[in-house]
Amino acid sequence: MHDDIKVGDRVVLRYWGYGREQCVANVEKVTKTQFHAGGQRFRKSDGRRVLRGSGWGAIPATPELIAEIETEQHNNTLIIESLRIMESINRKLKRSVAKDPASTPDLTTIYECLMQAMSTIKEVL
Repeated sequence: MHDDIKVGDRVVLRYWGYGREQCVANVEKVTKTQFHAGGQRFRKSDGRRVLRGSGWGAIPATPELIAEIETEQHNNTLIIESLRIMESINRKLKRSVAKDPASTPDLTTIYECLMQAMSTIKEVL
């Protein structure tokens, strides 16, 4: 599978466990039976990490895979940043409503919309 791998090649490191993680790494070292990438060792024969019970594996990086990973990482960053902003607004609205329970219905509507949006975004994560 990885018999022709050489130092400097790019590989996609994937984890198949309770969740899915993946990243792109450069091959740092190659031996007769293994290669090192992302600070980890992998078998040349099947791309699996050299560690008992590990769910990590490496596959050759294609431009399509790299683009997919970069898009996924960008989307995750946007979601996390959106959650951070909405949680900040949520805290401010809670304080505002607590100070004046008779505040305008607009604040209550905004608060309910934010809670629904946060719930939806957290489901995506």
